[in-house]
Amino acid sequence: MKKAYLYILLVLVAATSCRDSYDDYVQDRGETIGFTTPTLEVTLPPGGVINGFPLAFFVTSVSSSDRTFQLRVVDSETTLSADNYSFETTVTVLAGERKGTLLFNAENNSIAADDFQNVVIEFMPTESINSGKKALVSLKSTQ
Repeated sequence: MKKAYLYILLVLVAATSCRDSYDDYVQDRGETIGFTTPTLEVTLPPGGVINGFPLAFFVTSVSSSDRTFQLRVVDSETTLSADNYSFETTVTVLAGERKGTLLFNAENNSIAADDFQNVVIEFMPTESINSGKKALVSLKSTQ
């Protein structure tokens, strides 16, 4: 009886897990660039500074020439005022490379101590590249 049950279970699994086609798979997803750094949470004292904190990113394809990508702050998801952070708004991925680093700077000019405030950064999509994972940096004051 136990063998019959296992046989029936095996047949049902095999019959329901096989696919005849992948028509629902989007073939052309295009190139994507996005951050690989997890959420960063930092507590800073008033006037505290962090210069050049690396935020890693990755591009899904390699190119034979250098490529430059634009970045922007996602205003609808950002609660931190702009006087508390800075970063370059363009990054370059060198020829033959698929990854790079954005250097993020933080300074506690007006960060509240009661809760973390966020800045969300994303790559600007173009006709040939999609924007992938966003970077989330959360800052909080110690006082």
